[in-house]
Amino acid sequence: MLIGVMGLSASATGAAEATPAEQPAAAVVTGFRSATFGMTEAQVIAAIQKDFKVNRPDIAVEQNKIERTTSISVTVPDLLPDTGKAKLAYILGHKSKTLIQINVGWGAVAGVPATAEQILGTAQLLKTYLLGAGYDPQKSAVDAVLPDGSVMLFRGITTQGPATILTLSGPVEQTGDRKTLTPAALSLSYISNPGNPDIYRIPKGQF
Repeated sequence: MLIGVMGLSASATGAAEATPAEQPAAAVVTGFRSATFGMTEAQVIAAIQKDFKVNRPDIAVEQNKIERTTSISVTVPDLLPDTGKAKLAYILGHKSKTLIQINVGWGAVAGVPATAEQILGTAQLLKTYLLGAGYDPQKSAVDAVLPDGSVMLFRGITTQGPATILTLSGPVEQTGDRKTLTPAALSLSYISNPGNPDIYRIPKGQF
């Protein structure tokens, strides 16, 4: 099954190339800006206010009743220049009550309308950045089509364990053997422990 992404240029889908002298240092992911993995709710809120100069009422705190995690979210303008509003969600673990994941979203995933061109522009900027950020190619994946038709533009795992995932999603139209994705949302996630997330699970043997 073939899949194309409306408007995505060939340069955005190819892997970055670098000569040995240009090889970047190994990628390290400890959080996002001032917020680092392991922070408490109060520390995360303070980091958000420091990074984005927002008032406390502009920061929402919600509970995920299924995973029993806590989400601290805020919407900010132009997180990257000329990319429109982005929604950031800082996830605190079920048991640890500390920061385990940061999700950044543009377009539909952020509840903010954006054109396909805006989404693609942001996607290309981020993908190019991540491809040159020093992730181990042996632990990375590029342009993987997911079951729902969305495209995981990049996934990289650092030597310390945290992962970075960039995903493009939107309506998928099928013509014959080809599917075409019209970009409507872009998600970037930094995950502290992708193999064993701190979420609620039914205890073994309970059912």
